[in-house]
Amino acid sequence: STDSSDTSSTDSSDTSSTDSSDTSSTDSSDSSSSTSYTVVNVDASAESTITATDAAEDFRYEIDSAGVSQEGAFTVTIDGFDISSDKLTLVIVGGSDNLTTQEFDALSGVEVTSDGLSGTQIFFAPDSSGQSGGLTLAGVEESFDDTWTATTYTVEILADTNIT
Repeated sequence: STDSSDTSSTDSSDTSSTDSSDTSSTDSSDSSSSTSYTVVNVDASAESTITATDAAEDFRYEIDSAGVSQEGAFTVTIDGFDISSDKLTLVIVGGSDNLTTQEFDALSGVEVTSDGLSGTQIFFAPDSSGQSGGLTLAGVEESFDDTWTATTYTVEILADTNIT
């Protein structure tokens, strides 16, 4: 009598709890968090303007771990950035750690401003010859107190090894 009761209780409880809870929780969280972006690599050799499209776009701008632009010492403007569907990704070339917007803004020489006239302006740290690049999100105005905090649009600052 001992053998039969152990076997039946173990089999039935393990099978039902493992199958049902694992499957349902994994499926629901995966499907709800997937957003598909069209990747737009910012690649300019002079002052320029990129015009956003109606698609959900991920604008990727390369920097180094000190906040120096890897695109060049000029300003790139993104016109028509949609705060509800577009995303800005600052890609840290050769970096190992991701940064928050506040950590990025606290880097030496980096300055981020936002106002109704200019939109959001990111001034990157100066390079070895004292020149610095800039990125402007035209029409994107968001107030923050001390360091850059983006709450109305999506910004990620990722090490290049963490880009998927």
